[in-house]
Amino acid sequence: MRNWNWDNSLGAPRAEGRGSGFGIRVSESRLRQCWWFGEAPTPNPEPRALEVCRFPFAIYHLKFSVFVTLLICGCLTVCACHKKSAAVRSEPLLQAYDTDQDWNDPQHSIALNYQQAQGKRVFYNNCVWCHADATPAGPSNRGNLTPSPPLMNDGATLNGVSDEFMQNIITLGGSAMGKSAIMPPWGLTLTPDEVRAVIAFARAIAQPPYKPPLRPGPQYPVK
Repeated sequence: MRNWNWDNSLGAPRAEGRGSGFGIRVSESRLRQCWWFGEAPTPNPEPRALEVCRFPFAIYHLKFSVFVTLLICGCLTVCACHKKSAAVRSEPLLQAYDTDQDWNDPQHSIALNYQQAQGKRVFYNNCVWCHADATPAGPSNRGNLTPSPPLMNDGATLNGVSDEFMQNIITLGGSAMGKSAIMPPWGLTLTPDEVRAVIAFARAIAQPPYKPPLRPGPQYPVK
């Protein structure tokens, strides 16, 4: 490190060994510090004094580093939470109350809300024997019935039927609605909420997908 002499008469530094006159020996780093703060230079302090002077600055630097680190961690956490919430919103299966396997595509699952999940439970307990080709216990009884009942996911047949009509035929039976007498009345077995849940489940798994009509359909058969 170069040493400089501060010429008190000129108020300016000069390199050691150049010129003459009274001067104070000042290190280059100390000279820059004095120039920055506008102070008059003093002889270089002892190393111990430098350590004492630097201690508060070291504490301040440590606090500042901790603050910056916490700020960066907070920003990263917020970004991660935002990405996670966006992923949840974009993936309906993560928000679903339950799922059901697509009857036409075993690799695809259909998301169900609470009502549809309740309808799934009622369906597999009571309706699967006639309105599906297979049951959790094996083949269904559908192939033995004439005429064959529609599959619960048969959108080509059920999408054109109103919710009110389906509720009446489930509650009152096929004969009361001019349909097959094989369809028994479930009004004394299922509650109205369970009947509506079964209809919601049928709409959820329909293929082609069910689209609500612009205006309500008929509640009874149209001749």
